[in-house]
Amino acid sequence: MANFRLLFCERCKAKLNPDKAVWLEYDQRTGTYTDQPVPEEYSQGGFPFGADCARVALAEHIAAQEQSNSPSQTVQ
Repeated sequence: MANFRLLFCERCKAKLNPDKAVWLEYDQRTGTYTDQPVPEEYSQGGFPFGADCARVALAEHIAAQEQSNSPSQTVQ
């Protein structure tokens, strides 16, 4: 008997081949998905993505990190 797992991309909801799915972890600090380890208290677990959507999600994570690391601008 075959063991099938049905996966859908977290971003576009397309059906995924389980052998080709990219698993990314949701980081509550940035509200984005990453392929880097996330401290347990900030992780919401792993989610499947297609390759193209994973690239977009990782770029969003990098942009969110850069934005949170930039010096704050204050209006005087």
